Amino acid sequence: MEAGQGPAQDRAAGATPKTSLSCRTSSTSRINTECISHHWTIENFSKCQFFQSGTFFSEEFPKDSSLVRLKLRLDLTKDYASICVVPFHGMQGRNCVYTLTLLGEAGRPVQRYFHNGFHTLYRGSTNYLGIELCKAFLYNRENKCIHGDALSILFEVEFLADSTNTPIKRTDIPVSPLLKNLAGLLEDKSFGNVQLTVQQRNLYAHRDVLMLSSPVFGAMFSHPTKESQEQVIHLPDQSFDAMREMLLFIYTGEVPNLDKVAEDLYVAADKYSMSELKTLCGDYLGSNLTVERAADAFVLSNMYSDAELSRSIARFIADHLVAVQRTAGWKNIWGKPDITERLFMLIADIGNTLESAT
Repeated sequence: MEAGQGPAQDRAAGATPKTSLSCRTSSTSRINTECISHHWTIENFSKCQFFQSGTFFSEEFPKDSSLVRLKLRLDLTKDYASICVVPFHGMQGRNCVYTLTLLGEAGRPVQRYFHNGFHTLYRGSTNYLGIELCKAFLYNRENKCIHGDALSILFEVEFLADSTNTPIKRTDIPVSPLLKNLAGLLEDKSFGNVQLTVQQRNLYAHRDVLMLSSPVFGAMFSHPTKESQEQVIHLPDQSFDAMREMLLFIYTGEVPNLDKVAEDLYVAADKYSMSELKTLCGDYLGSNLTVERAADAFVLSNMYSDAELSRSIARFIADHLVAVQRTAGWKNIWGKPDITERLFMLIADIGNTLESAT
């Protein structure tokens, strides 16, 4: 059916016009935290070189809780003083950030130590939170770290717990009449002065609008090309649905069926140098990956040198590697060493980045 027949028939039948709405949604994600603050005082400090605090825990949990229970250890037997935070009982791996403060007289902060980034604590792990203290600083009387043969330490740790999301809020916004009118221009071929032939079907648009929207169309119509003279563009390598969505984006800034044509539209946007549309499609592809399509999506991103999309897909594949390796898409890329090498380099880089962050 030629474009324009459906709407014309509706108007002829006297159909009641419907109010068009666009939908805007919003939500909020919140990372919940569990905080513990422990004040440790070591009396008769000069009498020993190894100390261990009692077990402490969050007030949010009872004493028999196995979730968050810790001890502090202070070791002065080496050339430096070290304080370790030891997970106790059933911690299953908790990400945390922490601060340790040496307190002087009257609880006055003397020196504060921060841990940059996140650290993960596991029960029974030797990968403790460790802080090295300069012995010379600790014993220097001018710094007043030790008072009355006692050392006071304030330890504060914040564990990252689960996250919560507020329900998605939907707001229906009436579509601008101008946008509806512009979209209507695509429905009636009598208004168009350029014909786009795709898969033996025709779409109609306006030369000036296409030229302003795409430098490729601009160059095509600015020179005495066949397309410029005949006002007909044949697109044998494009999808009709994708080209229709591209025209809707050009005229209205919207892509109502992005979920159905994202990959084809991504390719079309690249071909016609429409960077905003390509970014829109790339963001959608990167946010809606599946195990079955991940390998093919990586090939696509690599083909069009989309570093940001490639990295998003590599992260997804790293998280679901075993499942992805069972797919047909994975078998297809396994015979392409340049692509697999690129993929595993990205996965390794992502792993190194995450490791350095902790």
